[in-house]
Amino acid sequence: YKPEEMLGDGWWKLRTENQEENDRIKKQVTELDNNKTEGKSYITAIKTRKGKVRWIQWVDSVLENGMKIGIGQDISDRREMEERYKHIVESANDIIYTANFQGYFTYVNELGSRITGYDSEELLKMKFVDLISPSHRDDVIKFYQRQFNRRTVSSYHEFPILHKDGHESWVGQTVKALFDETKPGMVRGYQAIARDITENKHYEEELEKLSLLASETINGVLISDPDNRVEWANEGFCKITGFTINEIKNSRLGDLMTGPKTDMETIEVARHKTARGDGYVIELLLLNKKKEDIWLSISNTPIVDENGKMLKQIEILTDITEKKRYEEQLSRYSTRLEILNKTKQDILEAQNVEEMTNRALHNLAKRIAHCNRLSLAVFEKNRGKAELYYTDVKNSGKLIYKEMEMKSFRSLPYL
Repeated sequence: YKPEEMLGDGWWKLRTENQEENDRIKKQVTELDNNKTEGKSYITAIKTRKGKVRWIQWVDSVLENGMKIGIGQDISDRREMEERYKHIVESANDIIYTANFQGYFTYVNELGSRITGYDSEELLKMKFVDLISPSHRDDVIKFYQRQFNRRTVSSYHEFPILHKDGHESWVGQTVKALFDETKPGMVRGYQAIARDITENKHYEEELEKLSLLASETINGVLISDPDNRVEWANEGFCKITGFTINEIKNSRLGDLMTGPKTDMETIEVARHKTARGDGYVIELLLLNKKKEDIWLSISNTPIVDENGKMLKQIEILTDITEKKRYEEQLSRYSTRLEILNKTKQDILEAQNVEEMTNRALHNLAKRIAHCNRLSLAVFEKNRGKAELYYTDVKNSGKLIYKEMEMKSFRSLPYL
C-alpha cells in the first residue's frame, strides 16, 4: 500500500480481514498508558495489497507529547522456520521435552502426551519425577542428581514411568544439561529425548528367564588357578569364542584373546585385584579364534579357603557385542541430535532465509568431522521452484545458490 492509503483510519482497516482483531489492536495502541514509554512486544498478521500474509513483531512507544509510535519487524521467514521445526518435533517418534533446573516440564511434544496419558497443560504443571514409577524413583533421582552435581553434559538412563491410568511403561532417555551462558557451570535446565522401550524390556525379561535355563550353553564359564591359567571351560565358552577346551587350557585369557583394540590397562587392573583375592566385573574388547572383534563381560569370583588363600577362580563370560553396537548407535544418534539441535537454533535465530542458510550450513560444517560438502534445499510449492544452497567445505567454503524447477529436482547427490 502507499503511505497516503494508510493515513487516518486506513491503517486499521487494511491490516487484516478480521475486523474484531483490527479493533482490538487499535484499542491496545490508542489506550497505551502515557506513563509508559514502551509497551510489551507482540506479534500480529497483516495482509499485503497482493493478499499475502506477513507476520510482524511490534513494539509500541509513547513520546512525551503523547504521540504513539509503532515499530514493526517482519519475522515471517523466522516464523515459517519455527513452524517447520515444531512440525518435525511434534511428529517425532521419540518423546522430546525440556525442563527447568527444578525439574518442572517447560515443553513436551505430542508423543509425550500420548505415552503418559496427560495432556500438555497437565504436564506443564508437573515435575519430571512425578512420572517415575515409585519402585525406581529414588534410584532415578540419585542418578540425575549425580549428573547435576558433576555438571555432566549428557547421560543415558532406563527406568519405568507411570501412565495416567496407572499402567507402567519403560523408557530409555538421553538427557542433556543446559548451562547458563551468563553463569558458567550453572545448570539452567535440561532437554531430553526418551524412547518407549517397554517391548525391549519385556523381551529382556524373557531372555533372562531363558538364560537361567540355558546358562550352560549361552554363558561361558571358566575355572582358573590363582595365576589366572585356565583349568576348565564349558561348552558355552567354546561357542562364544570358537576356541576348544584344549586350546584354552593352561593359558591366560588375557594373553590368548587380546588384540590391538584391547584395553591392556583394564587387564592389569583385573590381575592386581586377583592377586589381592578380590573379585571384579569388567568389559573387554577381545578377539575370537577367527580374529574377529568380540565384546565380553567378565565376572570373576575368587574361591578361597578358611585362611583366605585363593584356591580357584570362577569366571562367567557373556557376549555383549550386540549390546555394545547398540550403545555405539545410541551415542551416534545422540551426537547427531545435538548437532541438529544446534542447527535448529541457528535457523531460529536467523532473520531471513539467506542468513538462515548461510549460518546453518557453515556452522554445520564446523560440527561435522570429515565433511566435504553440505547442501540445503528449500521448496516453494506455490512457485514450483526448488532453491538449492550448497557449500564446498574443502575448497573455498563459499555459499553457492541455484534455483530450478521442482519437476527437474531429483536429489542432492544427483545435483
